[in-house]
Amino acid sequence: MSGTKYRPDIDGLRALAVLPVLLFHADFMVFSGGFIGVDVFFVISGYLITSILYREVQEGTYTLAGFYDRRIRRILPALFFMLAVTLIAGLFILLPRELAELGQSSIATALFSSNIFFYLQSGYFDAAASTKPLLHTWSLAVEEQYYIFFPVALYLIHRWLPRFVVAAMVAGALMSLVLSIALLDRAQSATFYMLPTRAWELFAGGLVALIAWRPAAGRNAIALVGLGMILVAIFGYKEAMPFPGAAALLPVVGSAAIIFAGEGTLIGRMLALGPLRGIGLISYSLYLWHWPVIVYARFLYGPELRTGVAIMCLAVSCGMAWLSWRYVERPFRRSRGAGHSPRKSLIAGGASITIACGISLLLLSGLPARLPAQAITVAAAAPIPGAPLPHCFAQPGSKPTIGDCLDNVPGRATVVLWGDSHALQFLDALQTVAELRQMSVRLAGRASCMPLVDVRFTRGEREDPDCAAFNAMVLERIATDPQIRTVVLSGRWARLNFPATHDEAQQLLAPVGQASPAAPELFRNSLLAVIDRLRANGKRVILIGDVPEFEQPLASCLARSIWMPWLGRRCDHRPLTLPGSPSDRAIESVAAARPGLMLVRPGDALCNRRDCMQLIGDQPVSADEDHLSKAGAAWVVRKLHVGDLL
Repeated sequence: MSGTKYRPDIDGLRALAVLPVLLFHADFMVFSGGFIGVDVFFVISGYLITSILYREVQEGTYTLAGFYDRRIRRILPALFFMLAVTLIAGLFILLPRELAELGQSSIATALFSSNIFFYLQSGYFDAAASTKPLLHTWSLAVEEQYYIFFPVALYLIHRWLPRFVVAAMVAGALMSLVLSIALLDRAQSATFYMLPTRAWELFAGGLVALIAWRPAAGRNAIALVGLGMILVAIFGYKEAMPFPGAAALLPVVGSAAIIFAGEGTLIGRMLALGPLRGIGLISYSLYLWHWPVIVYARFLYGPELRTGVAIMCLAVSCGMAWLSWRYVERPFRRSRGAGHSPRKSLIAGGASITIACGISLLLLSGLPARLPAQAITVAAAAPIPGAPLPHCFAQPGSKPTIGDCLDNVPGRATVVLWGDSHALQFLDALQTVAELRQMSVRLAGRASCMPLVDVRFTRGEREDPDCAAFNAMVLERIATDPQIRTVVLSGRWARLNFPATHDEAQQLLAPVGQASPAAPELFRNSLLAVIDRLRANGKRVILIGDVPEFEQPLASCLARSIWMPWLGRRCDHRPLTLPGSPSDRAIESVAAARPGLMLVRPGDALCNRRDCMQLIGDQPVSADEDHLSKAGAAWVVRKLHVGDLL
């Protein structure tokens, strides 16, 4: 922070940013909105960097080389230290595909493009965020991309249009904010990860730096309101809510208000207290270390961190952060000038080694020789992130359309497989048995969209109107096509069993203007309406029930338990997805209400009275938490003679 007056309250504000992030990620869910700490960091960064640059531009001491020299010494040494340790630890914890993906993400991190990398990976069957040790570096990438353009733009505007510097920043902030709000419903992943929809948060801090005026009175009230806004977001926001968009205004404006009010306020003095200031000093290293530690703990001890494990993660993170700050951050930040070229060489070497290691892990497929052969076979059943999906399986947010998906094959009866990803999991197995009978299977699939009509679909606070439109379109097309003889309905009905706060929960609502009955009745009525319309048009209907789900991805859980038997890992089922669950009983009641309806119960092929299968030979039954593997789907179709029902 050379070149600007040190404000101890800003180090305290850094602590207020990093602590909720840590506690949220460690599953202390009272801090349910702790993720907004990143937004507070963006405002702080925008304020500090703009303060330094603007002073240098005014004094005529600005050089782009000087700015980047400071930035490199501030960011890269601690980052490459964390990357090195994370890569080494990954050799002993990660499965081959996971290690190869870590190699990819380490390359992207070293090149400050990890936000783009993780955005491009954010497909429907992508691995969960909690399994990506470098996911948190997306925010560093956003900052560094911002600082590629901002210093040059600030210099040029100040030189040629000095009276319009503030106006230009206001315009940039407003355009970015409007873009963030406008794209949130259409492209949430892009809005979350990408610079154009995050730049306004950095601009907000920059504007505070440029506005010299401060009120003579009321600064305590401004700071208090700002702190209140941040705390409301930390304790009131939920992970499932649409974010950033307008919701990010609360932590961003709150942070800017605290900085604007100055260090002499009551809140400023509180933030400048020793313990908070101390945490703020190591906040960068603490942010770097906490996420890899937590991710690796989840791999070793299970996806739900027990309190003791969570506390251990926080302790390890704090210890590594202090070591990094004391022996890496401080020495490099204090080094300046040509006399310290060895340290600059170390930074350049760190970047080169990181990229080389990442490329090596990728080319060597994650070093599978580290694992026993059986573990390698089991792990290979896990979904491949970024693998292409059938073009007739629509992603969330895509325009509802059928296109050529239900076109018939001349001379063959058509079977339509209709539903969400739990329909897609049966596609290959059904195509195999249909081919033996000279039939054609067509897919009408949409992610997170069960084959129901006359309902509204919601997840968290978000409604998906395109799902209802897609289903209405599919039902009309099937009902009016005489060559379609059989319809297979499959969905992740178990979503309806989960509490509303669960990440995978889905709720059904009646159409606008109609009273909503209880969820089980609404679900039952909607499914009966689909079945009745299809049967009224002469269609044979096969209804597939729930598949047993697992608390964590089964393929990777089993592979890791084979590789590390000393962990004593259990790959447990989710109780709410087993036979006898509420959705399972609802499916049974639908079948009882419509004699002749063909009901396929995957649990009959996979479960007994005490437990459900996990392996078929050397293949896992499920590829991840809730989707059958190819072997699992083929087993269900074969054991329950689904081909004979077509």
